[in-house]
This record gives sequence, C-alpha cells and structure tokens, in this order.
Amino acid sequence: MSLRVKVELVLFIVVSLVVGLGYGIQRQYILPKFLKLEETDAAQDVVRVREAIQRQIEQLDTLCQEWAARPDVRRLLEPDAGGGEQGGPGTVDLVGDDLNIVCVIRADGEVAWRATIDPATQKAVMIAGFGEKAWPASHPLLSFNAPDSSTRGVFSAPEAPVLVASRPLTAGDEPEAPAGTLVIGRLLDERLLRKMVKGAYLGFRIWSAKASGFPEEERAVLRQLADSGSSHYIRAFSDMFIVYTTYLDIEGAPAFLLRADVDRALLARAEGAMREGLLAQVGIGLAALVVLVVLFRRGVMNSLSRLTAHTIAIGKTNDLSARLNLERNDEIGTLASEFDRAVARLDEDIRERERAEEALRESEERYALAVEGAHDGLWDWNLRTNEIYFSPRWKSMLGYDDAEVRREPEDWLSKVHPEDRPLVLASLDAHLKGTSAHFESEYRIRHKDESYLWVLCRGLGVRGEDGEPTRMAGSQTDITPRKRIEEQLTHQAFHDELTALPNRALFLDRLGQALRHAERHKEYTFAVLFLDLDRFKVVNDGLGHLVGDKLLTSIANKLTASLRATDTVARSDGTVARFGGDEFVILLDEIRDVSDATRVAERIQEILKQPFQIDDHEVFTSASIGIAMGASGRHSAVEILRNADTAMYRAKAHGKARYEVFDADMHAKALTRLQLETDLRRATERNEFVVYYQPIISLETGRVEAFEALVRWEHPTRGTVSPLEFIPVAEETGMIVPIGQAILSAAARDVRIWQQTMPHAENLCVSVNLSVREFSQPDLVESIQRTLDDAGLDPRYLKLEITESAIMENVDYVFSTLTRLRKLDIALAIDDFGTGYSSLSYLHRFPMNTLKIDRAFVRDMHVAAEHHQIVKTIRMLAESLGMNVIAEGIENEDQLRQLRDLGCEYGQGYLFSPPIDTKAATDLLAP
Repeated sequence: MSLRVKVELVLFIVVSLVVGLGYGIQRQYILPKFLKLEETDAAQDVVRVREAIQRQIEQLDTLCQEWAARPDVRRLLEPDAGGGEQGGPGTVDLVGDDLNIVCVIRADGEVAWRATIDPATQKAVMIAGFGEKAWPASHPLLSFNAPDSSTRGVFSAPEAPVLVASRPLTAGDEPEAPAGTLVIGRLLDERLLRKMVKGAYLGFRIWSAKASGFPEEERAVLRQLADSGSSHYIRAFSDMFIVYTTYLDIEGAPAFLLRADVDRALLARAEGAMREGLLAQVGIGLAALVVLVVLFRRGVMNSLSRLTAHTIAIGKTNDLSARLNLERNDEIGTLASEFDRAVARLDEDIRERERAEEALRESEERYALAVEGAHDGLWDWNLRTNEIYFSPRWKSMLGYDDAEVRREPEDWLSKVHPEDRPLVLASLDAHLKGTSAHFESEYRIRHKDESYLWVLCRGLGVRGEDGEPTRMAGSQTDITPRKRIEEQLTHQAFHDELTALPNRALFLDRLGQALRHAERHKEYTFAVLFLDLDRFKVVNDGLGHLVGDKLLTSIANKLTASLRATDTVARSDGTVARFGGDEFVILLDEIRDVSDATRVAERIQEILKQPFQIDDHEVFTSASIGIAMGASGRHSAVEILRNADTAMYRAKAHGKARYEVFDADMHAKALTRLQLETDLRRATERNEFVVYYQPIISLETGRVEAFEALVRWEHPTRGTVSPLEFIPVAEETGMIVPIGQAILSAAARDVRIWQQTMPHAENLCVSVNLSVREFSQPDLVESIQRTLDDAGLDPRYLKLEITESAIMENVDYVFSTLTRLRKLDIALAIDDFGTGYSSLSYLHRFPMNTLKIDRAFVRDMHVAAEHHQIVKTIRMLAESLGMNVIAEGIENEDQLRQLRDLGCEYGQGYLFSPPIDTKAATDLLAP
C-alpha cells in the first residue's frame, strides 16, 4: 500500500472518529442532562401546584376572617335570623368570592344557615359532608385552640376535594364567648387548578380520596405516595411526563390525588438539534477530508524531494526555522528523522506553555470557586445617584428574577422585617456618619414566597476627598441554617428533652420574672407547686424505663392540660416544668390567695388518681405536692423553690398523695432532716450501724429457734438513734439499700459462726427485714446469693420478712422475685400481717412460709375479744395455707398462755428478751 493511500486512509479514519466521538459525547453526556432537566422541571411544577393550593387555602382563611367579622353573618346565629338553605345574606358575595360552600353553625352543632352553589353557574351543588343539619362537636372544622384562631386545609368529599377554612363566630361584642362557627369552602377541581397554575401542562386530572369512581391504577399511586411519604411521583413517557401528587386533609389523611401531564418538548428539541448537528459534523468532516487529500496530493508528494535538502541544512545549523533532518538513506526516513528532532524541541516549548497555561487556569478556577463557594450575594450602592446594584446571587437568594428587584435602596429596605428595620437603618447611619468602621447587621429579609430568611449583611463605605461617603459595597450571606441551629440549641438548653417542658433553668428565670413583677406591683401574688410522684421508682424498676418515660410524658401532658385557659385560678400562661426524674414544678401566676393554689393542687390530685394506660399496663400513681406562696418581699427564686420542696417532703412524710403549704416551722424541720440525711451518709461510710438480735422462741419448747436481725445506729454525738427516726429517711433517700446490705452480711456471718461454735445451734435461722426500696432493686436475688456465699451460710437458714404494702406495690414483679428467692430455698415471711391491705387471692399465690402477727393485736388480745378473734383467725388462715405463725410483742404470761391455747408455734417479745447485741446473743445461746 502506497504512502498516499495510507495517509488518505488515516485521514478518513481520523475524521470518522472525530465525528463519531462528537456524536457519542452528545448522546452520553449532553442528552442525559436534558432528561434530568426535564424531570427537575416536572418536579418544580409539582411544587408550584402545591404552593398554589396552599396560597388558595391562606386566601380562603383571610376571606373567612373577613366574613366572620361581618355583623350580618353573625346575626345568622340568632334563632329568628331565618336560617335554612341558600337565601339570606351573603349570596352575592358567595358568587363574587368564587366560593362553593358557606355554612354557619351554632355552638351546639346545629346548622343555622348553609349555601352550596357553583359560582360559575350560580346553581346549587350537592357536596357530601356539608349537607348535615347538625355537626358533631368533635368535627375538625369546629375545633379551635383560641377564640381568635382558625382551622384551614383540605376536606376530602366524594365529589371533589374542598379547600376549607373555619373561624369562631362571636355573639355581639364578646370575642371571648364564641357562639358558633363560620365554615367556607371552595371546590378544588380542574377549573380552579388551571386558574391557579399556568405552566407546561397538557391536562389536569384530580380524584378525591373518597371518590367512588377512583381508578385502581391511580388508587395504587395514592397508596404508594402515602406509604413512602414522598410529595410526588413521576412517570416518564416518550412524549410527556405524568406527575402525581397528593395533599393531606385536615385530619392528616390523603385528601386527593392530582395528575398533571407535562409536555416533553425540551427533549424533542434537544434530539432534533443533535441530529442536525450530526449532519453538520458529517458534512464538515467530508469537506475537510477532501481538502486535506487534495492538499496532500498537490503539496506534500511533489515537494518532498526539494524539502529534503533544505531540512538537512536547517538541521545542521540548529536554525529554529528548520523542520526536517535526514538520517536515513531515503527521503521519507530523512524527513521522519528531522521531523522527530523538531517535534522534540517543539514539545519542550509546548510543555512550557502548557505549564504556564495550567497555572493560569488553576488560578482562574480558584478564584471562580471562591466566589461560587461563598454563596454570597453582592451589592453596590452609589450614594450620589442613590442607585444600588444587586448581583444575580443576591436576587436568587430571595427567589427573585433580575427584573423583579428595583435598583433602589427603598426596595431593599422594604423587604427587611419590620422588627429588624430600625436596627439596620441605625447600623447604616452609624457607618455612613463614620462612627463605625464597617457596616454589619444580622436581620430577617422577606423571600418572594413571603417567608423570611436570616441574613448577615456586611458593607464598607468609600469616601471622597471631602470625607463624605460616595459609594458603599458589601455582601449578603444566608445564615438561616445557623439561626435555626441556634434556636434548637436554645430550646434544648431550656427545655426537658423527654417531655419538652421547661427545665430548671427556664423555670428559675420565669420565677425570677415573677419576683421582679411582685416588687413593682405589691398586690401581685403567685405560688409555686412542687410535685414528686409517689412510687415512681417501683414502676420504673418493675416495668422498665421505657414505661417510666411514657408515664412521665403522660403526666406532663395532664399537668399542662390542667392549667386550662378558662380557669380563673391557673391560667394557660402558667408554667409547668420538669426538674428531672419524677419531679415537676408549677408556677401559678396572678392568684388571689393560698386557697387558689390549694384548689389547683386538689385538682391535680384528682387527675392523677385516674389510671394511666401505658402499653399493656394499667399504672396507678399519685403525687406529693408542696406549695410555697410568693409575693413582694426579700425571698429569692431559689428560696421559694426550696420552700416548696420542703413542703413536698412534709406531704410525703404525712402519708403521700397529699399537699402541704409551706410555713416557717417547716424550714427548721427541713434543716433537721437535711442534717439527718448527712449523718446517715457518713454513718454508712463509718460503719456506725450495728446489728441487734431479738430471739424467736418456740412457744412449745421455750428454745431459741431463730433471731430477728434489727438495725441500730450508734451516733457519735447523739448516742443510739431510734429506727423510727432514721429508717423512713433512709428509705426515701435510698440509703436503706447499703444499710440493709450491711445488716444482711453481718447477720449471715454471725449466724454461721454460731452454727459452727454452739452445740445446739446447728439449725439456727435468722430473719432479716426487707424494705420496699430494697425489694425493687433489679439485682436483689443475685446480691443476696453473693452475700450468703461470702458468709458460707446455707440459704435455708435465712428468712426474709416483707410487709404487706411492699407485696402489693407491684404484684407481678413481687411474685416473680419471691419465686426466685424460694428456688434458692430462702424462707419468706409476711411481717406485721393484718395491718396492711392483703388480698387472700394474692396470699394464696405467693410462696410464703410464715405469717407474723402484728404486736398491736397481741398486745390487747387478753382484754379485747375482737383482737383475740383476729389472732385466732390469722392462726387458722396460716394453718389452711400451710404456713407457720410468729406472734410479735409478747410481753406477759397471759398473752403467752392465750397464744399457746390458739396453737401459735413461735413468738418474740420483751417477755423473752429485748433486742440484744451480738455478745449478749452469744451468751444467750451458750449452754
């Protein structure tokens, strides 16, 4: 194959590749961008439709507000106003305002007047859901948060979706006493849609979610949108897009399905342009190929021999004009050799230029990226002509096109939020007068869609020779996301995460405001209610933290709802706060006296008496409430809160589920209690608690069968502190848990020593009391097992005494725990039986071994026949259940004789021995 043919073939291949590559790039990269652009436009059309519907709803709400203020509409509520269908006032306005529905409903739900017509034909239309003579009070359109509030949205009717708005109607000039409701509506049909939206649509179709003729295919689309939560769904065809969207009705369900057919003219035009471009490329390529072939044939082949000698001379002299060098024996070889050398030099130059061009290009790209990445809008204000230039980014930031923003400062300032405008003007004035180095202001500016953006505006003035400003330029940055984050952080800092109620910080701030108001207005009075839930730890530990959290949320909702807007005592602007755990605090604002606060406390107690349904559990709870009054004086917020807390603890001490009002005496008692708590904690650390033992005697043989372990506190300064004084405090604070653990450990060790060292104590047992707080510990069984293992005591020599009230706290949890203890062979006794609220059905279920008869029955059984009968009944009950009986508080021989006659097996009391220390107990066991 000749060189000419090869060159021409290569030229043909190159031209073909260039044309094919160009077409491929268009198909691979450019055409998909048109497809994406069309889908984006279709999605934007959906947004415009939804925004247009929302604007119609807002306009309808405004119209409803105007109608609700009309006296002739309010007169329709009067019994003699001539109610009925159509007729009456408003018919002309109904047509003129393009309404289909107007209903006037009295406060009892009766329809006072109704009109449902088509404004286009002025004929009556039937619309389901608006033809009833009476509306239920729960109807969403009749529910309002306040007398001046409104309800608006979409109502799904079988005929068509209806845009609705409703407002309260007041009787006469009493805005706080709504006497009825005005409801207006407008059918959302294809006519209204075309009127609202003008775009590239081939057609609209709309189906109500309740329509009987709903096509199954579109119904499937509606379900898909509802399940996915997406705002739209697009189907693409060769000539158009079918775009579906839906809208939620006033009850939160899908109201309708809207279909819009969007023309795909852009894609067709793009493909046509590509075909035309391909033809042009082919034509140009062929023309270029012909020209190149002709030039090659006429110029290269004929001149090759003459150029050879010339290129040799240029190569020897290294002249830059030389292009060829002969190194082979033939002309082509010489041409190729010299051409390569020239290309090498040329390549060196080209690389240098490319490096320079690359550096320049990177510099330009860096600048472009910096400007683009800043996302700032720029402005330039000519102060002499009072004209201002806004960059395209400045305008697009606010949703405007270039022609929609005037070159006037007034146009800019008119968009600034009215509340922020004075600050912006003041900052501008300060900089123009030279009192500030630069202009900087954060403010809200109105978007085209009537929303507001937060922006940071900065600027710097340029001054002339006379010192007067002639020009001012700057930037505008969208800081809306940052402001939203700041608002969220502020809300989180001052609100409880679980219940969304104010937290301690926010409550103290509002309490401080109340105190400052009281200083300025001497007649002003307020109150603080401190609530602490009773038995919440039992629920939290027994049913789990998730149930506990749900219970706290439900209680928070009920407390908030209890401060009703119509309540003259606790108004809706009262503050309900959560301090963490199960503590809630309420600030009652502007009350008359303490009786107002106590009425609120009583109402809260009644509300909390009702059971809470949490998942599958019915939970009962109550609250202890402390009340502290506030007025003008020298009290601080912390002091008032402390007083309410003190009163709350007094309520707990007096039996819980009640309230107490703080008085001065409580503070002194609170200090005493605080000191007791402090001493208790130190006593736990210093091991000041000791075990005393009271023997349990067999009434038949008189032998010591067991000991009951009792705790005693040897205080370093007060001496022996009565358990009646410190046990309740220990239970409330939770310190009873480590105290009980220490007593159990000591008793187990002592009994094991006695079993090993005393000849007749091999089977000696010990009884240990278990409090409610200890019983609610999730690792109770494991902890007891570890203690017995450490002491080396067999579990069958331990008996745990539990009160009836502890058993009834949480029956299911107690049953499970008792069963696990019995599986360890630990004996169980009900302490002080007969003084609590036992259920025989529960008693039969529980794996108990012993009933302990309370000392109150034993003490008077020899003088009171009814007490004798109670003891007898308990003895018979225990026998029928297979349990033994221990009688407590035996102090004389008459009591002992009667108990023996009744068949009681065991007893304890001062007749046999008072509680004694370990040494005395050892002596008692000695032979």
